[in-house]
Amino acid sequence: MVAAVELDGGPHVVRVTAEPAAAQLETADRWRRLGVPLEPVRPLGDRGTALLTPWWGQGDLLEHPVESAAETAGTIVAELHVRSGELGEAPDRVLDPDVAKAVHAIGLIAPWLGQRADMLAEMISPLVEEAESAELVELHGDLSPDQVLVSGEDGSRVRIIDLDRAGQGPAMRDVGSWVASCRAADHVELAEAFLRGYREITPIDEESLAAWEAYAHLRAALDPFRRREENWPQKASRRISMAERSIHG
Repeated sequence: MVAAVELDGGPHVVRVTAEPAAAQLETADRWRRLGVPLEPVRPLGDRGTALLTPWWGQGDLLEHPVESAAETAGTIVAELHVRSGELGEAPDRVLDPDVAKAVHAIGLIAPWLGQRADMLAEMISPLVEEAESAELVELHGDLSPDQVLVSGEDGSRVRIIDLDRAGQGPAMRDVGSWVASCRAADHVELAEAFLRGYREITPIDEESLAAWEAYAHLRAALDPFRRREENWPQKASRRISMAERSIHG
């Protein structure tokens, strides 16, 4: 849950999570030392599940789709991936993909998509499992344009937000998540700009990226159903089609 509140000194954002926020505070501290632009964050209340941050910027990249900001975000994320382990610390949480779980849910909720989801799983699983043997880096875990705040007339200043799903995994998992989110939102230009920025720092494994993009689409296929959107069957089918295009090139 996210809420805006007015406190002495200006507006703030309160984020409440189901799990204790201590891990997010540790991640924020570590990422700040690695040069990731974040707003100050502190715990709120006694339950340990709420975080308070100052209100910052004009909005997120979905509200303000500025290509230069997306390119900056790509550079920031690439540097995070490259510099992972530099502090001699690492998050305890390893983000394990569960392709079978996503496919099972689709079969229950949208059985007309079940066969296509099964075929996708057969193609994705070997590539994802192979990618898991690659070097583990620090991941955002839910990377998308709405997790990047923008400020400045030219969108030159950005902040990364929402670290509740951060952990370790293959670098292309974050990149695939970003590209899939951009395509689903019809902002391909943000995907291309992010990739430009990322490539300025380190190369991209295209095959691994395709697999993780397809995984992100598959995993998100039922999000419209979970949000109770009226046209969720069409949106779920669209996500499956995007996953198929990702994996088939």
